[in-house]
This record gives sequence, structure tokens and C-alpha cells, in this order.
Amino acid sequence: MAQGKLKVKSKVPDNIAKKKKQQAQLKKVAKAQSKVSKKSKNQKIQVSAKLHKEVQKKINSNIESELASIANRVEEGKPWKTIGSEIGQKKK
Repeated sequence: MAQGKLKVKSKVPDNIAKKKKQQAQLKKVAKAQSKVSKKSKNQKIQVSAKLHKEVQKKINSNIESELASIANRVEEGKPWKTIGSEIGQKKK
């Protein structure tokens, strides 16, 4: 048999409960604002990454065209086939 009284949880005063609710709401608002700023930052990063990728593609294509022209000069006018060169030519 259990002896003694049941433990009762103490009740928090109203003014302290209001403060806790306000602090919790402020945290939620701050968290929501931080998510918004992260999204815009991610968009900026994506735009810069796309630009970087386009620049890299242009550089690689220029290097490839330079190498093809050098190879043509070295081979003394013999046909030099590169990957994708067949696409640009018309079939007879």
C-alpha cells in the first residue's frame, strides 16, 4: 500500500507563463526569418554557380578549337576529326 500524498505539479504564475509564451513566439519568428534569408542566399549561390559553369564551358570550347587548329597545322591539312564535328557537317 502506498502511503503519503500524491505529488502535485506546481502551477507557474501567469506573468511568467506569458513571458515564456512570448519568448517561444519570438524564437519561431526568428527561425522563420532565418529560413527566408537562407533561401535567398541559396538562390544567389545557384546563380553564381550557373555563371561559373557557363564560363567554364566557353573556356573549354575555346581551348578545344585552338587545339584542333594547331592539330590541322601540324598534320598539314589532313582531315582532323573531333568529337561532335560530325554533327556540324552536312551529309552528301
